[in-house]
Amino acid sequence: MCSLMAGCGRDQFRSPFIKSIFMTEMSRPMNGWKRVLEFFIGPVFVRPLCFFRIGAGLLIAWQGFHWLPDATELFSNEGFQIQYRTRLFEWGHLAPSPASAKAICCGLAMGGIALAAGLLTKLALVGVMMVWTFLAGLEHVAYKELMMVWHLILILLLFTPCGRFYSMDSWLRDRWKPDKANPEEMMPGLMFRMLQVVFLQYYFFPGLVKFMEPTWRNGTALASTMVCRMATDFGLWIASWMPMFGYVVLSLGIIFYEVTAAWGLTSRRWLGWYVLAGLTFHIGIQLTLDLDVGTLGPIFMLALVCLFAIPGGLIWPRHFLPKSTGDKFAL
Repeated sequence: MCSLMAGCGRDQFRSPFIKSIFMTEMSRPMNGWKRVLEFFIGPVFVRPLCFFRIGAGLLIAWQGFHWLPDATELFSNEGFQIQYRTRLFEWGHLAPSPASAKAICCGLAMGGIALAAGLLTKLALVGVMMVWTFLAGLEHVAYKELMMVWHLILILLLFTPCGRFYSMDSWLRDRWKPDKANPEEMMPGLMFRMLQVVFLQYYFFPGLVKFMEPTWRNGTALASTMVCRMATDFGLWIASWMPMFGYVVLSLGIIFYEVTAAWGLTSRRWLGWYVLAGLTFHIGIQLTLDLDVGTLGPIFMLALVCLFAIPGGLIWPRHFLPKSTGDKFAL
């Protein structure tokens, strides 16, 4: 009888103990999942996104003017690629005349200026997106990655209040609707986080491909790139004295940065170092290689500053960090 009561006592003691262990183990993934959800849907500041809109609009305007001299070859019905490279699901048969192609490029540039100025911001985004989509369907040669990145950016910006500050729309709103002169500083964070994800995945997956490629791990791919036809004079000068060991170190550094950028750029402790390394990385590409990918490098640098450095409190921390998601930025 005593042994039976002792056994019952042990079971009663063991049951809450086991339950507490079970609940602790269950709470860990639940807390982690809660933090992830809070990161993605928690409120964020609007102003960094407005800075990003201004820079993106200026880059689109530059891209339109950059394409203008070559509009006949790239986008018109007299271009060589339109005549000989028409593919399924692409509308080469809709290619405009040379004059119309130049006008479309000018229209793209004007749309970018309107976007940067924040004049009819949503309408400017829709117009730029339509023109960009049309040009993407005509171009078959060198700009597919650039086109895809900008497509994603423009679509996501369309669902954000990116014209709330630093825009003609906000100036007109303050004059015509004084009761709405002080708009909300915060916004739901989902679209902002999706913009961040666009850039983070463009780091991670190319980095993963490089990691799987032996020629990148041993530095030969980078060494060959530095002396190819796309190399600038500065790149060729570096290649003239860079030892193979230097290429190995640089290649491994690039792979490490790209694979871990998603972690580093969402970490309070390492954010500053990753932003600095990313800017150095993109500036180095611009200086050493003439890749002719237009605004691809600058839009990544703009994102590092406006979508990561400013919201993370590295720039103007007194204005953004105390009230923003700065204390919850890391996963």
